[in-house]
Amino acid sequence: MSLIEDLKKQKITLSFAESMTGGALASHLTNMPGASLVFKGSLVCYDNDVKIRLLGIPQSLIDTYGVVSKEVCQAMVEACQNMFLSRLSVSVTGYADGTKKDIFIGIKDDETHIYHLVRNEQSRGEMIQEVVDFVYLKIQERLLFV
Repeated sequence: MSLIEDLKKQKITLSFAESMTGGALASHLTNMPGASLVFKGSLVCYDNDVKIRLLGIPQSLIDTYGVVSKEVCQAMVEACQNMFLSRLSVSVTGYADGTKKDIFIGIKDDETHIYHLVRNEQSRGEMIQEVVDFVYLKIQERLLFV
């Protein structure tokens, strides 16, 4: 059974708040037939101002913990679920290149799980694809236990 069929069968809708991945999660999902049956939407919130104005992430949270942090990732995933009214939401914030290597991924349904990845020495595109693959693997794992 495909991911879309699994989501549909379990009546699970999906949404994303994407920073580092720049829309790659949404692009991957919308390339699947039937995505409109389960996909609520995605906000690409690459700029901090978008995180603050559209997602409602407090500037103080970003100032205290940094925009790439567990705390901001959690706030993003919660805001995403509230914005799109989806059953399952995902947020990503991280560094796709440069000297800093942290990536945080939030996945929320009834519970919130935050994953911390450390970027390897690879291209920006390869890193984004690795995050996309990781997120979809985690979504499929969650579907087994819902």
